[in-house]
Amino acid sequence: MTVPNERSPLPPFANQLIQSGYITLPQLQQALIEKQKTNRPLIEILPIITGRPVPLELLQGDRGQQLARSRAAYGVECLDPETEAIDWPTIEHLFKTLLPFEICRRYQILPLHHRDSDPKVLSLAMVDPANGEILDDLRRILRDKDLQFDRRVILSPDYQKLIESYRTREEESATSPLSESHRETLVDVTDVFEDDRPARVLRLEESAENLVAVSPTERGPIVTLVMNLLVRAIENKASEIYLEPEENELTVRFRQDGLLRTGFEPIPGEKAPAVLSCFKTLANLEAGQPGQAGRGRITRTFSGRRIDFHVHTRPSRYGETIVLRVFDSRSALWSLDELIPIEETREKVRALLERPAGALLLTSPAAGGRSTTFYSLLANRHQAGLSIATVENPIERVLNGVAQVAIEPAKGVEYRSVLRSLSARGVKAIGIDHLDDPSIASEALGSLAAGHLVLSCLTADSAPSAIARLVNLTNPRAVADTLIGAIDQRLLRRVCPVCRLKHLPSAEELSKFGLTPSERSTHFYKANALDGAEIERARDRGRLCRHCNGSGYQGQIAAFEVIAVSPRLKASIAGNAGTLELETIARAEGFTPLIDYALELVARGETTLEEVDRVLGDRLPVAPPLSPTSPNISNTVMQRIEKLERLIEALATELQGLKREIGSVPPPAPHPTIVYEQLKESPAAPTESGDWAPDKETMVANTGIYEELTDPGDWEQLRKEIDPARDTIVSANSIDDDPSTWEVDSSFRSVPDPW
Repeated sequence: MTVPNERSPLPPFANQLIQSGYITLPQLQQALIEKQKTNRPLIEILPIITGRPVPLELLQGDRGQQLARSRAAYGVECLDPETEAIDWPTIEHLFKTLLPFEICRRYQILPLHHRDSDPKVLSLAMVDPANGEILDDLRRILRDKDLQFDRRVILSPDYQKLIESYRTREEESATSPLSESHRETLVDVTDVFEDDRPARVLRLEESAENLVAVSPTERGPIVTLVMNLLVRAIENKASEIYLEPEENELTVRFRQDGLLRTGFEPIPGEKAPAVLSCFKTLANLEAGQPGQAGRGRITRTFSGRRIDFHVHTRPSRYGETIVLRVFDSRSALWSLDELIPIEETREKVRALLERPAGALLLTSPAAGGRSTTFYSLLANRHQAGLSIATVENPIERVLNGVAQVAIEPAKGVEYRSVLRSLSARGVKAIGIDHLDDPSIASEALGSLAAGHLVLSCLTADSAPSAIARLVNLTNPRAVADTLIGAIDQRLLRRVCPVCRLKHLPSAEELSKFGLTPSERSTHFYKANALDGAEIERARDRGRLCRHCNGSGYQGQIAAFEVIAVSPRLKASIAGNAGTLELETIARAEGFTPLIDYALELVARGETTLEEVDRVLGDRLPVAPPLSPTSPNISNTVMQRIEKLERLIEALATELQGLKREIGSVPPPAPHPTIVYEQLKESPAAPTESGDWAPDKETMVANTGIYEELTDPGDWEQLRKEIDPARDTIVSANSIDDDPSTWEVDSSFRSVPDPW
């Protein structure tokens, strides 16, 4: 990718951004790189890069240009939700009577109003009003209703906002509306244990189950503290909250991106019993029985979203440990393309989901993202128009259009009775949250799986071991007759796409992962992870990555292994084969192990070798021993080779300098604001007390934060943008070096531009 320069003029909006002083050319370059990597809209990336919102006048100007371009491109009028009122009651009525919401969402259309004239006309807003396939389908759908339609164009971001608005309205209408008197007022209690200064006020709507107004004066600081803890967990996108009593305090940890981190200030020990009791009361658990394990639920609404906290309690040494699992009703259910980016594995799963009958297993460790995959697969199956039911204990999230049955043993609602009743109905696919009980497994694999597609979860270490465990729970013949496949998954942290660093793995590192030296040409990345002190320093200097906050990772991605049961595997299952035999047969039939899938994600720049080692270290191949004829190269020899390479490089640099002195090589045109320093473990590396000027802004880079700026014209543009009085670029490599030869490691930690 090349940065726009004199020969490649900037788009009008980009020119306006630079001319207004909102962004510099290097920052724009970084934003365009990020847009290309993540496919996110530029408007979303710009505030991350600059640390400031885009000025309203610039947004309005760009929006006007987009509307004008769309109007000219399609030859129809535009729908602008910012200037036109949206008649939601009419749209909702049209969804129910003429065009179902799912069809509209699939085709990215919105019915606006219906003119009962002659002929009858339905007015539609469309993201792509020139799409012939969509237009043909609409004609077929509306022909039976004796309807014609006219078109307007709507920008894709506007359409997505309207769809989100509709979904919010649907969720709110599903519960009783709450008046202002039923809202909780939450007070940030950061200082509640220190002094009586006025506290910052937050808002959190009460659920319909607990319509009790809360205030610090009425219910005290304990409830306030509990509510603020829940708010903090939601804001930090925690999937779990751990409340663990210690000898003198109650520690609070959040699970974020699969790892447990300190999420809240430790709570003094004298307040711990009251805090734990408050959580149990909110979850409708007996507060006076700390020696027994319990399970309950807390439901709250936050920023228009219903949040469920599944509460689990268990006794511990210093009291009672409470774990809350966080479920956001608005969290995304992924399509198969989003869930499984690698095509071969995705198509194998798609084929299994399209089977009319049989049992499909899904397995992962605890906190392995199994619930998200479970619901996403069911949602993808539901889009095919099949009737689906689930049997769960408890129901973790609501699926629209799916009959979900909650198991309640106290009321006589048990797995076996529910499964038997479903088998007699017209349900085509059934989801069961677990098969870990032999009676449930036997019922699911009986007549149920023979006539229905059954998707269920099972605890196991791998896809082959899941099959072997199911055999142990039931019997080999039942599994062989009904099982169609098994899916195992692990969650890996995504490396931050903004501040990730290119990484050149050593021969030893490649060998550890079963990779060959020829694969060093693959683009490997490592996380730019900072420790606590480094995060604080980067934040103080305004250089902390706003995308990942210095963790080096942002979000998670799943690695999968999938076994489709073949005739040969069926025979082995019927013969009570073990895990090793099943895996051997699966590999012979093209089975892709979990570690291979994870390494493919590394090659795609989604995660890192370090993360794969952390999650799947036990799956790494054992490196073969060196043969007797292979030279055993010691670390000392490798270090001497590296020193010789640096010496040769230094001699080459010295030779170039001598040639310039005698005039055989024209000197490069220096620029006062660009400092080329060779940092590669050089004793002359700049330090804060030496070569760095304390009154200048310094951008330190390895592998080239500006590696995309390889065209000389681009560098001229960059030089124009840099303020000689403030800016210095210290690079580990000469700008004139071939980027393919750049080293990754340098004496300094990289600071991602522009922070």
